[in-house]
Amino acid sequence: GSKGNGRKGNLAQECRLEDSIRPENSYTTELSQCRSIFLTGATGFLGAHLIRSFIEQYPSDGLSITCLVRADSEEAAMKRIIRNMQHYHCWDDSYKPFIHGITGDLSKPDLGIAPDIYSRLCEEIDVIYHNGAVLNFVYPYEFLKATNVNGTIETLRLACRGKAKYYNYVSSYSVYDTPDKTGRHVFENDPLTTSKGFSLAYSETKWVSEKLTGIANTRGLRTVIYRPGDITGSEEGIWEVDDMVSRVITGSIQMRSIPRTSYCMHMTPVDYVADAITCISRKPEALGQAFNIINPKPVSMKQLISD
Repeated sequence: GSKGNGRKGNLAQECRLEDSIRPENSYTTELSQCRSIFLTGATGFLGAHLIRSFIEQYPSDGLSITCLVRADSEEAAMKRIIRNMQHYHCWDDSYKPFIHGITGDLSKPDLGIAPDIYSRLCEEIDVIYHNGAVLNFVYPYEFLKATNVNGTIETLRLACRGKAKYYNYVSSYSVYDTPDKTGRHVFENDPLTTSKGFSLAYSETKWVSEKLTGIANTRGLRTVIYRPGDITGSEEGIWEVDDMVSRVITGSIQMRSIPRTSYCMHMTPVDYVADAITCISRKPEALGQAFNIINPKPVSMKQLISD
């Protein structure tokens, strides 16, 4: 890869998708007929809610959700998926028959999936939801690239091989995190033209992944991009305790003081995000579009603490 971390404005060089990644066949399945789902990031906060949302919104006849998980065996993968959903209070035993855990890794060629399983998935999967990424605000671009960028390339490859699949990419509103966008209204389908000045390498990997998804779309892959805001607790109040927003709240309580900052949070409940992604992804008119799934009313630190 290129030596730079993107801060020198060379991110555009990262946006190259090898020519072979284009749909091998034309689409034969209508969106409404899709039942075979492939999901990455299944053991995360949003992932748990996406699985719940798929089962609630998709017709149950023939529904199958294949989840890519880092684990030593398929049994261990299933355990991780179930334990994660139980942890976020969105598990029901009736879900089990619909879910299949397979072992793999986003940073590896062909997603680290065993060849026989991989070729079967190429022919069977109808729709991909690529939601997996390393979420870290400290690591440099080169470190995040293996999972966040190569994972996008490999899921796009899977989408194009064998049966032509619908492809949903879960990005982040942080793709707007450049100085030229500060204080401006940005529209969902505005082209992301500039990559200069990102404060976080994580945002850079999302920007590059959106560009790669866009290239695949111009080659005939049917894609949709989603940009959630700061994902916060579900309506039941169950929250990811390791993320930045909840850590800020916890830290403020523990220290009995609040950070002096003008930072505003776009607090968007996780179940709303998952339900919106699932709903939008099943509408033919959404294909080729991008959607900002974000709370229109940002909450400032002062408001957060005084409420």
